[in-house]
Amino acid sequence: MAKARSRLEGPGEDLEGNGGYRIIPERHARPAFPPLPLEERREEAVALEGRESGDHERRGACPAAMAAGAILPAASFILLRRWRERVMPRRDPRVPFVEFRLLSGDGTPICVRRLGERLGEAVVVAHPAVTGQRYAPLVEIAELLCSRFSVYTFDFRGHGSSGGRLEIGLQGPVEDLGAVVRHAREYGHRWVGVVGFSIGGMAALVRAALHGDLDAVVAVSAPPVFPDVEAYRRWLPLWSLFLRFLGARFRPVGPSGPAPLDVAERLPDVPLLLVHGAREAFYRREDLDRFMESAGKRPELWVLEGAAHTELAGREPDLLRWLEKGAEARGPAVDGNPPADLDSI
Repeated sequence: MAKARSRLEGPGEDLEGNGGYRIIPERHARPAFPPLPLEERREEAVALEGRESGDHERRGACPAAMAAGAILPAASFILLRRWRERVMPRRDPRVPFVEFRLLSGDGTPICVRRLGERLGEAVVVAHPAVTGQRYAPLVEIAELLCSRFSVYTFDFRGHGSSGGRLEIGLQGPVEDLGAVVRHAREYGHRWVGVVGFSIGGMAALVRAALHGDLDAVVAVSAPPVFPDVEAYRRWLPLWSLFLRFLGARFRPVGPSGPAPLDVAERLPDVPLLLVHGAREAFYRREDLDRFMESAGKRPELWVLEGAAHTELAGREPDLLRWLEKGAEARGPAVDGNPPADLDSI
């Protein structure tokens, strides 16, 4: 039978021929190492307790770090939303309105609202880029005009509840505006004017020049030409993401279609009003002078002191009176020119 592991201890009687040593079974063996002194054992216990305490602290810090990692993005998103609501407030009209959808010339669905039921004259309000028809300053103007006209507001493609995407160019916006104007004519309005802001004003000028189906045009802060984006083309995808956060769906391609300066010579003999703010930074004064020269200096020009881009600086009542005067002087709408191909310009 195999013997258990043992250690040899002390000289004694040689009972099993082990050279004067006797075998002590392992279970009776003494410790291989002597115990630590009491003071050293206390120091080791204190050190062990410190290591365990540090482990507990680290394990407790992990949930706190995870919570901070979840809270910070949420807080940042809330702050960005509040900033967006401050710089781009939105609301619905406080007057009764009817919402419906139209199809643009290329089949893009356009969300439209009609405020008021006056069948004589109508005004279409075209919003600036990125904002939409629920942009609060634009809604206030629509409510003011509603006291005298039936008012149509709508979302350009790539905005609000309309379909499609906005591109660099006026091909799509001109088609969208045309769909609303055609509906207003079919609804029975004998006089249709347009108040357009920024890209809305650009689309109105091009529409009037190429189609001749508008009885009056007010272009507020409408640049005569598109800004040169070639130097920033590499950043357009990031810019489109930022615009998506603001509420617009943008496709960084183009440009397509003419700018107002390209068609200024073809503007019809209808009331035309250009409104610009003295603090604007989206157009060059020399481009505006070239536009006025090409248009035969027929458009009336307001330069508002203290006004920035798309701002009227308290001149909204004057704008209403200007439209009323134009509607009274114009009478029944003209038949309009045959539609022109935007790509042929």
